[in-house]
Amino acid sequence: MSSLKAKLTDNVLKIYLPLREPKPSASGKNLVIATTMGCTRLEVEYQGQQVLLNANAMIRNSEHPVEKKQEPSKKTLGSRAAKPK
Repeated sequence: MSSLKAKLTDNVLKIYLPLREPKPSASGKNLVIATTMGCTRLEVEYQGQQVLLNANAMIRNSEHPVEKKQEPSKKTLGSRAAKPK
């Protein structure tokens, strides 16, 4: 992505990634609004090494229902499960 910009200032990596029209993610749960389209080499070095970046920015897809997280069952808790007294 040619419009991606990054700079290292005072040990902080600042990334400028332009937003685009929202497009559905692979699962359809989110809409991608910015992406590097995979691993991208930056023109920034850290400790003598070129920095690589993989970034995605998303928003929730309002057309996709939000799934409620289920509480883990006692079986999946393993050794953390409360033992009967």
